[in-house]
This record gives sequence, structure tokens and C-alpha cells, in this order.
Amino acid sequence: MTEDTLNFPPPGAALTGHDKHVLRGRAQTVKPSVTLGKDGVTETLLKEFDRALTLNGLVKIRSSESRDALKAQCRDLAEKTGAEFLGTLGRTAAFYRAKPAKSEFDE
Repeated sequence: MTEDTLNFPPPGAALTGHDKHVLRGRAQTVKPSVTLGKDGVTETLLKEFDRALTLNGLVKIRSSESRDALKAQCRDLAEKTGAEFLGTLGRTAAFYRAKPAKSEFDE
């Protein structure tokens, strides 16, 4: 991922349709980093998903459930983590959340 992905768009800004379009394009090259199992959205999955969002900003997930079940789980994930749901393709979904700005004390 390029350096300009770090805070695109700025934290707290609402995503426009064009922003989502650009992020969906960038998500095509990202491999799914989280897998939704038959248990659905669990506390462990939420922690892993939140960690992936904090590290990368742009995250893809893969599900073993049907597409309808995946969309319901995606809405749940987005609501609980503050991520923006970008869309699905088959059983894969993409999410975005702006990475937190580094403070002067971070290495």
C-alpha cells in the first residue's frame, strides 16, 4: 500500500462516493486478512478486525457464510468498529477506517 493510503481521506471526514470508488479499487490488491467463520461476529474476531484496521486502514474479510449473511455481518462489524463498509464481491468484503495519526512520541 502506498503512503497516501495512510490517512485517505482525513480521519473523521465522511467518505464520498468517489472516495469509496477509489478505496474499492485499492482493495482489489489487498488479500483478506480476517476470516469470518460459522460462529459469525465474535469478540475475538472483533479484536482481530480492529487490530487489522488500526494497522492497515483498508481491510478485506472472507466469509464461509452466504452472501446475505455476509452483508448482515458486515453491517454489524462496521457498526461495532466505526469502519466504513465499502462493499462485497462474492464472499469477500472490504472495509476502511482512517489510521490514527502518529503522535510525536510514536517511533
